[in-house]
Amino acid sequence: MTKTSRIEALLKHHLAGALCAIESPKPHQRGKVRDIFDTGSTLCMVNTDRISAFDRILGTVPLKGALLCEQAEYWFSLSKNICPNHLIDRPDPQIMVCKKAQPFLVEVVVRGFLAGSLMREDKHTRGAAYGLSLDPQLLNYQQFAHPIITPTTKAAYGEHDEPISAKEIVARNIISKAHWQTITDYALALFSTCSAHALTHGLLLVDTKYEFGLIDGRIHLIDEVHTSDSSRFFIKSDYDEKFSRNETPLMLDKEFLRQYLIAQGATADLLDLVLDDHIRLEVAKRYITLTEKITGREFIAPQEVANSRVMSQLKRLVC
Repeated sequence: MTKTSRIEALLKHHLAGALCAIESPKPHQRGKVRDIFDTGSTLCMVNTDRISAFDRILGTVPLKGALLCEQAEYWFSLSKNICPNHLIDRPDPQIMVCKKAQPFLVEVVVRGFLAGSLMREDKHTRGAAYGLSLDPQLLNYQQFAHPIITPTTKAAYGEHDEPISAKEIVARNIISKAHWQTITDYALALFSTCSAHALTHGLLLVDTKYEFGLIDGRIHLIDEVHTSDSSRFFIKSDYDEKFSRNETPLMLDKEFLRQYLIAQGATADLLDLVLDDHIRLEVAKRYITLTEKITGREFIAPQEVANSRVMSQLKRLVC
C-alpha cells in the first residue's frame, strides 16, 4: 500500500465517526474547535473535529482533533524552555489536560511573510489597523525583513476578532505595558526558534497565532501552538519555486480551505456553504502531511473512531 492510499483509507475509516461536539457530559465552555471541561484544579480540553473559517463552524474534518493535538504536543514540548506552557498530560489523542490560566484577551499574531488576511488588505493602508506602516511594494507571499506582530482582540464565540495596535492594548489597559513587553518577547522568541526548527524539516513557518495567560502570576503560553488551525506553513522547496514565478505556494494549513471558500463566493458575513466529503478529505490530507513533516514521523491514528472513544475517556476524567 502506498503512502497516499494508506492516508486515504485511514481518513475514510474515520469520516463518518468524526467528533462534532460533546453533548454528554455538557462542556463548561465551547469554542470554535474545543469543548472545555473545568475539573476544579485543571481544564480538560477536547479538540473536536470541527473546522471553522471566517469565525464560522463549517462541519468536521476526520482526525482533525487528533492531528491538532499531535502538533501542539510536539511544539509545546519543543518550546517549553523558551516559554512555560499550560500542558500537563494528553490522556487521549484528542484530549489535553492543562493548567488553569487567567487568559489575556488578545491574540498575538506573528507574521514572517505577507500572506493571509494581511495580504488581502489594500496595499497602501496595509497594517495601519495594527499601528504599522508596510511597504506597498511588497509582493504577495514575500518574506519580511523581520517578523512583525499584528495583534487582534479575542472575541467571544460567535463574534469576530478585530485588529488592534500595541499602543491601544496598553492605553486601554487590556494588558499592562510590562506584561505586553514580556508577551511580545516570548512571541518573537517562539517564532524565531520554531521557524528555525521547521526549516530543518523543509518547512517555512509563515505566520502563527499565540495566546498567553497568567498561571500563579507568571505568563504562560496557552491554548495551542503552531497547529494547522493557528499557523500557516509552506514547503520551502515549493515556496522557492512558486514565489519566483509569482504563483501561490502549496498550503498545508487551513488557508487552503479559506481560499476555496473565497473562490466559491463565501464571505465572513454570508457563509452558508456545506463542506462536501471531497473537501473534508482534502483538508485532512494536508493536516496529516503537515503533522508528519513537523514531527518527522508517521502519524499513528487511533483505531477507534472519535465519537465513542472520547466519550469513554471523558467519563473517566470529568464525571
